[in-house]
Amino acid sequence: MQMRLAVAGVTALLALLASGCTTVSLPTSMVGATTLASNRAAITVPGILPAPPARAWLKDDVDVNEHRADGWGLVAMPEMEAYLNSLLQKIKAATGTQTWPGKVHITAESALTASSSAAGNIYISLGWLQSAESEDEVFAILSHEYGHIYLNHHSAYAVGNLGDTSLLLASIGWSYANRKAADTGWNGVDKIQVVQLVGSTVLMPAWERSLEEQADMFGTTVSLKCGYSYIHGFKAFLERIDSYDRSARQEDEALQQEQARLARELVKKQTLARIASTSAATSTNVAPSVQPDQTQSLLSGLNNALTQLNAALVEGQVKLDQGTFDAGRSINVTIQTTLTQLRETHPDGALREDFLSKQFADPIKHSRPPARVREWESAKKRGQNAEILSHYGTAWKAMDILKRGDRQSGLKMAAQAASGATANDATMVEPLAIAIDDTHSTRQGKALDVLLRNLRSSERSWRVQLDIADRLSLTDPARARTFLDQQFQYFGKAPKLWPDVIAFYQKTGNTQEGKQMALACAAASPDYRNACMTASQSPAEMAQIKAKTDAHTNIVVEQVKKRWIK
Repeated sequence: MQMRLAVAGVTALLALLASGCTTVSLPTSMVGATTLASNRAAITVPGILPAPPARAWLKDDVDVNEHRADGWGLVAMPEMEAYLNSLLQKIKAATGTQTWPGKVHITAESALTASSSAAGNIYISLGWLQSAESEDEVFAILSHEYGHIYLNHHSAYAVGNLGDTSLLLASIGWSYANRKAADTGWNGVDKIQVVQLVGSTVLMPAWERSLEEQADMFGTTVSLKCGYSYIHGFKAFLERIDSYDRSARQEDEALQQEQARLARELVKKQTLARIASTSAATSTNVAPSVQPDQTQSLLSGLNNALTQLNAALVEGQVKLDQGTFDAGRSINVTIQTTLTQLRETHPDGALREDFLSKQFADPIKHSRPPARVREWESAKKRGQNAEILSHYGTAWKAMDILKRGDRQSGLKMAAQAASGATANDATMVEPLAIAIDDTHSTRQGKALDVLLRNLRSSERSWRVQLDIADRLSLTDPARARTFLDQQFQYFGKAPKLWPDVIAFYQKTGNTQEGKQMALACAAASPDYRNACMTASQSPAEMAQIKAKTDAHTNIVVEQVKKRWIK
């Protein structure tokens, strides 16, 4: 929603800029009027912040352990964390929230990602730290994420905040499901899933897009207030997002095309194998009725006949299977693309920047400080920061090389990354262990020993602990179980870990305990209920589910064939 820049807002913001990075004043006329029904606050005049709404903070240990269990986890980088938290303290001082909880943590991701949590924490990726060019840009990222915290945007995800809107969308989804039921053969469970899909992909992203605008306005207000450059801060931040998104979309499209090619080849291979096996079965059935002295000539003739027959059948069968595959893939890609667009958590970066530059036109015009490049470059060189940033870049290159099949080069680069300050980091030991497995090298030690080095890191990765437990279970299930239980305790039994532990119990024969744990998970952590229950299912139970799913799939495939395959 576009907002006009009020004269009062411009005057207030210019006054704040002149006063330096101190607490932002909150006009009493705006307090209350900007607090939404969901206990969120909103900025209605650029440059003026509303009073922060009351909220219940999420426990810090639960929040941090959840993020440690995500991907490669967190990065131990004390000097950089101290620097980033000094910037966060500057933001808190400017907004009068010095007593609020929360710190900045660094995630082991190469992508340009940043997020905040209801515990007051901010998570910024190493990818951002490697890409940002000034302190202004880093401050823009942190102030944007802190905007989500200050305005209490996380309450948007609390159960019960959807109100009448969710009921309306639910009725729309239910009507849609009923209308499609006759064509697809879906049942009541499918209808519920459609309702959930409508709620999660239509309602929530619309809120997210508006919340991103609000966080941008908050961050710009605080950045300008603290004397940072808009051009080298928010403008650079949003332009970098745009550039990264375009590149990521291109890479994703190329990956999808390659996956489609490989999938078509697999369809053709499987079809040929199916027809070949049918031919073999036919020849096996015919052979016993033939006299020994006639066997060779008859089999030769039969082979020629089958070759000619298969030449005709295979071409038609492969076309049919590939046609079905292409039709199904076309539908799936369309759905996936649409949902990706609906789930987009931020609008186009150029549109966001255009919106901000209009809202804050006068303050930007009157305040054009130089970029704080020297401060940022100095921060990256403190202590072991430079070595850590370099080694992570090397590790990601090693992963790319391993994916391309160059195992020896990948092993060499992975070994370089897993040394010095990052010798025990998850992002280093995991690709090194994989490279050792692939090359059967003994120079770097055993793969399991390399993975166990992560236990000496101040930031363990749950992903690595699972890999260790899986490897141990091959020879010593009891030791593996003990090890995983210890790690489960170490990570505070965070809800995100439960499905993994339950699946491990199921896989290693502790079926009953896995079932009991799944029930406890469903009761204590509703968000993970489905994941926990699925993880507890035995192969036989999964087979029953697969049979039901296959029945649904066959119905859909038949519909696709009638419509697409002529």
